[in-house]
Amino acid sequence: MSPGTLREHLQAAGTSPGSARVTALRYYLQHAPPPVVAKALGYTEVTTAYVATEVGVPWSRYAPGDHMS
Repeated sequence: MSPGTLREHLQAAGTSPGSARVTALRYYLQHAPPPVVAKALGYTEVTTAYVATEVGVPWSRYAPGDHMS
């Protein structure tokens, strides 16, 4: 599915693509730390931290870094 087709489907369903993107970002921030979401989706860590604070997610004490050693 192309971005244009997806946009058309969202608009036909009465959903704005912009609001769908923000909703998805908020959802992901409830399930993963802001730095992880930022890297995965191409947002800045500042943006995801701001939205995470706005949403009230519990990642304030997340320790970033490589924990897979």
